[in-house]
Amino acid sequence: MDKIGDHAIVLGASVGGLLAARAPAESYDAVTVVDRDVLPSGAENRRFRDRRATYVPSRPLLEHHVRRRVRAIPNITLLDGHNVGDLTTTPDRRRGTGVQMGSRDGVRIMTADLVVDAMGRGARTPAGLEKLGYRRPVEEHVVVHVVYRSRLLRLAPGTPMEKMVLIGVVPGRPAGMALFGYKNDMWLFTVAARAGREPPPSLTGMIFAVEAYAPDHVVAALRTAEPLGEDDLSRRFFRAAKKPIGAAWQFAIGSDLALPEVEGPRSVQTRLGNAYVARVLAAAENDPVVVDRFLRSAA
Repeated sequence: MDKIGDHAIVLGASVGGLLAARAPAESYDAVTVVDRDVLPSGAENRRFRDRRATYVPSRPLLEHHVRRRVRAIPNITLLDGHNVGDLTTTPDRRRGTGVQMGSRDGVRIMTADLVVDAMGRGARTPAGLEKLGYRRPVEEHVVVHVVYRSRLLRLAPGTPMEKMVLIGVVPGRPAGMALFGYKNDMWLFTVAARAGREPPPSLTGMIFAVEAYAPDHVVAALRTAEPLGEDDLSRRFFRAAKKPIGAAWQFAIGSDLALPEVEGPRSVQTRLGNAYVARVLAAAENDPVVVDRFLRSAA
């Protein structure tokens, strides 16, 4: 093959780089492959010198540091303590102009050239667009039925354990687990399942569920670990949530049953509630304080 040049350089001694070095070898006097690592002389793994630390912070700690960094940006303001109302538009509804905000000081409109809805499950944009005469954004659904349970643990002193253990789902076993080294010498143990299966609710059941596929030393460490937190949390949570969830449910079905075209039983409580809401909405037409209180109760 004809000579093209004197020297060729290939950056990186991976398999791709090594194969790439072969191509110019016949057309250049010399080919140099450059790599940052000291390459082994035999069939051995590379010895990387720039190992990076891996951190597994708690969600509150991570959000705290993100907020701190964002607050430090001069042209960003975090406006907390405000409820989000409807989107605002130009009179012809062809362009968004902002969003309504409610706080203890009343209701106001904050204008903007762009509104980004990052409220997650509480997002009101799809309903707001529909209210303005637009179609809801097209959604794609993949039914996975992911269910997971987590427990905070403290491993027995001297327990040998990797900083992170991850075992994913595989065909025929739609279940997996994770064990993360956490802050304050704690470990987060999570068991997940898909396709209609659910992890056991108790710590003993969770450990039993992973025995079939977790390494023996991981199972042994879990068996001797100290559970942290209160075991009756779920029972206390559902007991405390019963009243507000019941009120929200009555409020939701009450607005539907306010229409005579909707079929369903109308108890005395429902009829009284609808009559009360009608009076509140009438007062809200001219009183921003009532609007704010209504938005807070309905959010």
